[in-house]
Amino acid sequence: MSYNGDNMSSTLSNKVNKIVWGEFNAKCAICNMPLYEISEDGSSATIGKIAHIIGENFGSARYSDSITLEQRNSPENLMLLCGTHHDVIDNYDSRYSVEDLRLIKKEFLDKIASSFQEEVLKVNFADLEVTISYLIGNSHTQYEGSLEIITPLEKIKKNELGVGIENLLKMGLVQERQLEEYLNRNLDMTFASRLRNIFVSKYNTLKELNFTSEEIFYELLSFSSNGSQEIKCQAAGLSIVSYYFNVCDIFEK
Repeated sequence: MSYNGDNMSSTLSNKVNKIVWGEFNAKCAICNMPLYEISEDGSSATIGKIAHIIGENFGSARYSDSITLEQRNSPENLMLLCGTHHDVIDNYDSRYSVEDLRLIKKEFLDKIASSFQEEVLKVNFADLEVTISYLIGNSHTQYEGSLEIITPLEKIKKNELGVGIENLLKMGLVQERQLEEYLNRNLDMTFASRLRNIFVSKYNTLKELNFTSEEIFYELLSFSSNGSQEIKCQAAGLSIVSYYFNVCDIFEK
C-alpha cells in the first residue's frame, strides 16, 4: 500500500495523489493489474493513472457542476486505474456511468479490505521477525519517548484519518497481543525501545516535512513493509504501525 511519488496527476495535490495510490494499493480498480514496475536496481516506478468519477472540468467525461471543484478533486471522487482502463472510461464514457464507477470502486476497496483482514489474522512470529529485523537492522535511531494509552477512536478523530485508514488500524490491532508477546520474548532488553524509537523518529521526520496524517499513515505502512506490495508483508507491517498508533508514540494524541 505504498506509493513512491512518480507519475502523479498534475492537477491533484501531492496529498491526494498519495492517498489514492495508498488506498488502492497501487492496483487498477477494474483489472487488478499492479501499477508499478521494479527495476534491476530495486527501485520502483508507477505506471497507473488517477481517474475522476465525476469529471474534473466542463467537457470531460461524466462532468457535473453538482459538486465543487474541490470535491471533484478529492479522494472520494477518484480511483486508480491502469492506462488502458483510464482511457476506456474517459473515451467511452457511455459504458461507465458515475454509479457504475462508484460501485466498481466500492467493490474493489472492499476486496482489498477483506484481503488485509485475512492476512492480518495469519500474521505470526515468523512474519513479525522478518519485518522487525529489517527495521532494527537499518536504523541507528536514538530517540526516546513515553508510552501512553488513549482511546484509538479519539486519536483517529483528532488526526482526521478517514474511514478506510480507521478500518485498517482496527484490523492491525487484532495482532496487538501477539506483537507484545513477540517483543517481550526478545532477550535483548533494548529491542522493544529501539523499534519504538524507529517509528517515532520516522513519524517526526514526516511531520517536519508537513505531511498530512493520512500521508504519514501510508508512508509508515510502506516503511514498515519495506516497500513491499505483497499483502502478506503489508499485513505484518500494518500490525506494527497499528500497535504504535495505539500506544501513542506516533500521531497526535
